[in-house]
Amino acid sequence: MKYEYKVVEEEEILRIHDNALGVLSEIGMKVLDDSLRSFLSQKGLMVDNGEQLVHFPKEIVQAALNLAPESFIMSDHNGNEHILKAGNALPAVYANAIKVWDWNTKKVRPSTIEDIVKCVHLAEVIPEIKIACPVCLPNDSPKPDPTLHAACILMQNSSKIYESSPQTLPEAVFWTEALAIADQNLPANHKPTMIVNVSPTSPLQIDANTCQVLRHMAERKFPLILGPCPLAGGTSPVTMAGTTVQSHAEILAMLTIAQLISEGLPVVYGGSAGPLDLRSGALCYGVSERNTMLCANIDIANYFHLPHFSAAGTVDSAEPDFQAGASKALTFLTRLMKGTTLGIWFGSLLTGSTVAPEQIVLDADLYRSVQAMLKGMIIDDEHLAYDVIKRVGPGGDFLADEHTLRWMRDEYYYSPVVNHDGEHGKSMLDRAHDEVERLLEQYTPVVCEKVQNDLEMLLDDYTSKL
Repeated sequence: MKYEYKVVEEEEILRIHDNALGVLSEIGMKVLDDSLRSFLSQKGLMVDNGEQLVHFPKEIVQAALNLAPESFIMSDHNGNEHILKAGNALPAVYANAIKVWDWNTKKVRPSTIEDIVKCVHLAEVIPEIKIACPVCLPNDSPKPDPTLHAACILMQNSSKIYESSPQTLPEAVFWTEALAIADQNLPANHKPTMIVNVSPTSPLQIDANTCQVLRHMAERKFPLILGPCPLAGGTSPVTMAGTTVQSHAEILAMLTIAQLISEGLPVVYGGSAGPLDLRSGALCYGVSERNTMLCANIDIANYFHLPHFSAAGTVDSAEPDFQAGASKALTFLTRLMKGTTLGIWFGSLLTGSTVAPEQIVLDADLYRSVQAMLKGMIIDDEHLAYDVIKRVGPGGDFLADEHTLRWMRDEYYYSPVVNHDGEHGKSMLDRAHDEVERLLEQYTPVVCEKVQNDLEMLLDDYTSKL
């Protein structure tokens, strides 16, 4: 079944694109790394070292767009291949939260080593999750850099594709060295097992750390998610169209740099724009128009034949409540209708600062429910069931009919967390907690002891240097 939900039509996309090209050629992007500016100057871009500005000629941007592949393949650590393209959603567990919603206290608290291990195990046993991330940071880590410890815990406990977001060159180097250890049992010709988030600093800047991370990862051929996160009214124009122009310009600049470093490098057209509530100064994830902007990004990515990332599942609510469910349902439905590739997050709360194991389970269930709705209806003789209706006849029942027995497990999705027990049944949240406990019992180690030990040695080595 095909669903049509378009925010911007072709003519409007071309206007956005033309404005973004004007921004890049006339205004430019600040590139706050001397080495990268020198490289870009050698590649024919116009550089103003005094202002640290790089101007991107339209023809160079267009050539870079033509080089970026429409789809690409990645491998998990079991050797399974996954294609990243429009229409093939690969959900992820959320990444880099600093807090958890605690089931026992029903309050938010700093996340711990135990929390990240639990959430990574949960992500491992939920089949819909294809991308694994360092879900939260271990605030009780004995290591001086909890971000590196979180990366190590992820690779010691997960066999899925990894998504990383290194903020500095040393972090990027650690990720690549740790990944080489995690990949050691894969065939030499395996597809990439990690995708990397790189984000400009809105408006129109790439800070020195991001420049170094971008160059390091692009030179090593890692696929990149290009994901600006402008705040409409704060770090981008208050209007949705203006923010979309700026986001498109920032993505095009990063894409062009990536292709100049490594021609044909797979990139994902990203986006996590959101409005700033100018009444309070707070970021608003739950505003409906945020979905409008992020779905416009998908329209633009589809027009240029690029796989896309569109943040879905991040909400303002601090706990797994109706507000969280309503916001997540809207984002999951719109993204899956539009065929998004990446960005469907499981587990996120409180504007991305918090996760909850119960929310991971609830989000996975919501994802299945939306998929079930969007699969549509099969219209053929078997499903039209004329002969069945004739066989049962007026006043009969279909309960024991062979047709019911044949299709009762495939036609509908029956949620494990929705209450079917009447007024005395458990709440959805209670059921989600029970499901967390059940799923965690299913986890068995998926990473061999040698890889786990090698990763621990690498972390200790980096710790001693720090």
